[in-house]
Amino acid sequence: MRLIMDNQKLAKIKQKALAENIPIIMDDTLLEIEKRLKQKNPKKILEIGTACRIFSHMFFKLFRR
Repeated sequence: MRLIMDNQKLAKIKQKALAENIPIIMDDTLLEIEKRLKQKNPKKILEIGTACRIFSHMFFKLFRR
């Protein structure tokens, strides 16, 4: 199941960032991180500030209970 950028809200965040020339992570990199997180299933994750909260949305989707 692909979770990255399927959500309309994330797509809007990505579009806005690109329109404003805010650097964002590439989709293939985000997919690789998603894959590794699913494999490792960490108990804690430290997110170090991202401009658009794309990581936060991915973490929430992957680990919400």
